[in-house]
Amino acid sequence: MNEKRSLIQLDRIRPSARLLRRMDETVIDGLVSSIKHCGLLQPIMVTRRGDEFEVVFGNHRVEACRRLSWKEIPATIVEATEKEFVLLQIVENIQRNIRINPVNEAKAYKFLVSEGMTVPEIAHAVGKSYQYVWSKIRLLETLHPRIVERLEQDGFRNLTVSHAEQLSLIKDRGKQLELAGAIEDYSMSIRELERIVSQSLFGHVSSGTRSKDRSSPLPVWKKGDNIFVEKTRHGLVSYTTFNAMVDSMGRRARSVGRRAGRMRRNAFLQTAKRTMSKTDWVLRCFNECCGWGRLAIDGSKVVLSNSITTNSLFLMGYVEGLLGIRLKRVISSTGVNHRFEGDKT
Repeated sequence: MNEKRSLIQLDRIRPSARLLRRMDETVIDGLVSSIKHCGLLQPIMVTRRGDEFEVVFGNHRVEACRRLSWKEIPATIVEATEKEFVLLQIVENIQRNIRINPVNEAKAYKFLVSEGMTVPEIAHAVGKSYQYVWSKIRLLETLHPRIVERLEQDGFRNLTVSHAEQLSLIKDRGKQLELAGAIEDYSMSIRELERIVSQSLFGHVSSGTRSKDRSSPLPVWKKGDNIFVEKTRHGLVSYTTFNAMVDSMGRRARSVGRRAGRMRRNAFLQTAKRTMSKTDWVLRCFNECCGWGRLAIDGSKVVLSNSITTNSLFLMGYVEGLLGIRLKRVISSTGVNHRFEGDKT
């Protein structure tokens, strides 16, 4: 790639066709003042396009010089292919730590892939990790078009790039939209969103079969054929071991279960349907997504079928925290089916 320095007439320069960030009037105004008093300290970079030149980087400086009525501008002219042109733009913005629009960055990576570059090659060229590049490409490939459009236009108030990358892990685009609305309405933190995604709250349904890997909130959740216990030395344990752990808690098992149920309830209600009662919404989410068993309410009776745990106190507390009710006593507990009695608080 050859380059040379020259003075170029401003009327022969056109802006980049692949802008990685939107033109910012605040930046331009600052440059007008700076260039007026100190001059242009760094030349722009352009590439030849017939009789004209296209900006590789320096679009804001070009606009500032136009407003100062400059006729010419110092520039470095590079002879670059389209692929090299895109790489130069990305690297220059990254090295200067300038915020790049995530959708435009993703489109640039997609273009490089279409030109025959692999994701590892792109990552090496721009000085980023494979995961970084792939997470940006995934925004285009899996996010709902309406979310992509608003990201490209910087139209979100609370939804950040990190939120968008987490949303792209959800297969159901309708659920992505629903959760994006919750992020905007409730200022959901990235940590809260990560927890919801990791819990498979909106798990992908394929071929009519729901994934067996269902999660529940801290301090415990289901993981495959085991249970993961957060912040304990036990870590990943089998159902048998987990039940033994809960049994060892004695009467305290109920308060532990209530905390777990309450945290699950809070996670569900982040995206609560206003047309449904909170209890109905939590029940629906629990039965669709959790894998801990199936809950039903029949009058004052609460039935939990096919539970993966057997400790009645833990389950009583879990149901209380989940549904926001106070259970009076256990009516029956046989095998994996538990029947409780209680009233809404």
